[in-house]
Order: sequence, then C-alpha cells, then structure tokens
Amino acid sequence: MQAVDYGTYNPNYISPRTHAKLESLVKTIIANPGAMMKFGQFDELTAKIDPKVVIAHLPKGVGEEQLFGMAMLSHDTECATPIYTRELTERALRFEWPSLDWFIRQVWDPDEESHFLPYRLFGMGMGASEAHMDERVKRARASSFTHRGVDTPAGVVMFGTEQEYLTGNWHRIMAKLIRPACPEAASAITWVAQREVLHKQWYREMAAILLEEEPRRVQEMAHAIIRFEMPGNQICPELEHQVSGWLTNMGADIDQIVAGMVREIYKISSSTGMAGKMALEIGEAKGMKMGWIKVAHVHHAINRLGQPGSGIVGEAVMDFILTLVGESLLEKFHLSKLWTPEKNSDPAYRFYTGPVELVRSLLRNWVASKIKVDLGTSIG
Repeated sequence: MQAVDYGTYNPNYISPRTHAKLESLVKTIIANPGAMMKFGQFDELTAKIDPKVVIAHLPKGVGEEQLFGMAMLSHDTECATPIYTRELTERALRFEWPSLDWFIRQVWDPDEESHFLPYRLFGMGMGASEAHMDERVKRARASSFTHRGVDTPAGVVMFGTEQEYLTGNWHRIMAKLIRPACPEAASAITWVAQREVLHKQWYREMAAILLEEEPRRVQEMAHAIIRFEMPGNQICPELEHQVSGWLTNMGADIDQIVAGMVREIYKISSSTGMAGKMALEIGEAKGMKMGWIKVAHVHHAINRLGQPGSGIVGEAVMDFILTLVGESLLEKFHLSKLWTPEKNSDPAYRFYTGPVELVRSLLRNWVASKIKVDLGTSIG
C-alpha cells in the first residue's frame, strides 16, 4: 500500500485557527452531551430474558451459539473503553490538542464506559455466569491494542468517525435481531446505538473542521479510511473474524452500510469536489482503475492542472473533474440528492444545463459505473 507523502509539512501540527474552532466545538459538546447511560440502569433486564423465546425468534441461519458470540463481541469491545481512552488521551498530549483530551475525559469516556452493560446482562440472561462475564471484562481490558491507522490528528478523527458509524450500525442490527423476543433488551441496545451515532457526529464535525481549515489533510483522511480496522480485530479476533458471516446470516444490507459511509465522507468533505479528491486519493492508494484507466494517472493529471502556472483554465478543468468524480461517487450509492442543494446554490452550476448537463450526466454515469464498492471499509 502506498505510504502517505507528507512532504515538508508536519501532519501532527494543528494551526491556532483550527485549534480555536475545535475548542469551540468541544465546549459546545461538553455543555450539552445528551442523556448518557448509567450503571444500574438496566439491572432488572436479566430476569426478563427467556433464552428459549429468544432462540425461537432467531432468523434462519442464526443459532444460539452465534447469537451469544455476537453479543459477546459487542460486550468485549465495548468494555475495553479504558484501553481506547488511554490511546486517545496519549495522542491528545502528543499532538498538543487539549480540546481532544477534554472531549475524551469529560464526555466520550464517561459515556462509553457503560455501553457493555446491556450485553453483559443479556449474556447472563442467556445462561452465562456473573463470574464468566467478569472474566471477559478482565481479559478484554488486559488486551494489547495498537492504533494501526494513520497516526495524525486527521487520522484519529477519521478512525473515530468510521468506528462509531460501524459500531452504531452493528448495535442497531443486534437490537432488531432480539426485539421480537426481548423488547426491553432491544431498547437498551438501541440506546447504545443512538449514543454511538452521536459520537460519530462529533468526530465527523472535528474531521470536517480539520479538512476545511487544512485541505491538504485529505490524503491523511483517505489513507485512514483504507487502513481502518475494527478494534475487535485485536481485542477479540476470534469473534471479530466471524462478523462477515454473521452479517450475511442476518440479512444485513452491506451496500447500504457502505453507502452510509460514503455519506459521512461527503459530509466531512463539504463539497463534491473535495469528496472527489478523497475518492481519487483512495483509488490511487489501492491501485484501482476506472475502466482501463488507472486512478493514479487521473489523479496525477489533475494535480498538474492545479499547480501554480496552470492558469485559470487549468484550475477550472481540475475543479470540474474533481466535482464530477465526487458527483459520480454519490451517484454510485444513490446519494445524488446530497449535492442537489450545492448545485442549486453554486452560481457555477448555471452553465450545466441543456446539452452541457447531458454530456456531464453521461460522464457521471460512466464514472459511477467504474467505481468499486470497496472504499477500504473493514466492516468485519
């Protein structure tokens, strides 16, 4: 895999202006973090779980052992919060990023520390002893964990965005699976899912600020997406490696999950042009092609157009191609409505009508047909 080329710039440095915006965001989050889950909140849950009823309502292809494994995957990765907190606060110190430290210690950690509880109680309701669950917590928190993604401020918040997005999806799938047999447990897990969605939004807003203020970080973010892997690969690999099969058995819509991640990328990028730039960075790093054309060749050509001396026409062509790629990415996942407001508000789009828009649409559809679904997201 191609390495990130930082040139002469220090990717760990955050400008004072960016710091100020990140600090303002974190202060807003701290002032209104929403309703967090508390210990003892669902203590009565275990008594309401009847294993026979739960098993009777499982979809075809999902057995008792699989269900317990899925619940324990959630339990083990969620109860390892102290490990993730240590990793994140260490990076806040290294990057001289105090607002990240505030966010983690005052909001994220206190919220995350209770997310394993519904799964602990569900496991006990399925027959696991309290001693067994205590041992699982002890083992998970003693696990070795290394952040294998891009180790920069942009890499950290992209990891947070992707991890929280996929975790929230997983919790929603679990809640749907057990709701017919145990609505109380499903409600508790849905609460966890909603909190993960909120965490995702906070990390995404941090990423958007970093990219808006420091656009060259697009390469770091693209590589962070490619290198991403779920924490369960290190905390409980014997369970994490079964996720793909479990998702298939549960009838999960993988394309919809990937499309959701594309939506998050667009929201971070704030424009179709920047989303196109990120898509090209991902495609080049993965050695992908658009038909018979290597993405790397397209990317290099666009970069030359944008260099000093290329002139207004060169810059206009570069913007056109990047925007077209961004639109094609959204078109691929049926998300074209996301850039409709941008199209309506940007004066430049007034030229894209009639025959010009027809040609543009044909190009967009062709590029969309050549974009691979795999953007580097490790769902399993």
